[in-house]
Amino acid sequence: QVSAVSSFREFIEALQLQVKTTRMSHEQRARVLQMTQKTNQFNFTTRRLAALPAGLEARVTHVADRYGDYGLVGVALVRETADALELDNLLMSCRTLGRGVEARMLAQVGELALARAKAWVRIGFVPTERNEPARKFLEAHGLLPAGGDGWQAFPAQRVAAVAFDPAAAAAPVAQPAAARGASGAAPLTDADAPDQYERAA
Repeated sequence: QVSAVSSFREFIEALQLQVKTTRMSHEQRARVLQMTQKTNQFNFTTRRLAALPAGLEARVTHVADRYGDYGLVGVALVRETADALELDNLLMSCRTLGRGVEARMLAQVGELALARAKAWVRIGFVPTERNEPARKFLEAHGLLPAGGDGWQAFPAQRVAAVAFDPAAAAAPVAQPAAARGASGAAPLTDADAPDQYERAA
């Protein structure tokens, strides 16, 4: 098993996978709404949107590796309250699922909360017949709302510390689209500073 974990870690590192997260641009709005309509497995609420509600901010994640650019594959929908950043939904294409990108995305939500002086991240989750991967992900990191359904506030520091563990991940699939969470990455210092590709392995 140690050999298998080591091989998987090496597989992840060899991908040279990069994760870039920015605010959604006007040109990306259609893609974001499309993802809320079609993404099922890694989707915290499977809430389908035809338009973004007022006050909801979309953060989009692009992924690239040594084999090419996967494009916009992840979305975090957040809103600010007095003391918290609410994670209305987190969703990601299955093309990059299970390789650490989802851990990096969630950690970035925690970093964003800290950068905006919010002590808490409120995470919402609605279980469905198809979003079991999302439920297992939150459960593995101790961030599944009590009862597995609804909202719960977690310390922003705790959310920012989420990291990918190759030992707990599934074996790699044939299509390379993987990432190891950058647990040592520096936290955001300015939520609206220009973003750049960040090595995830």
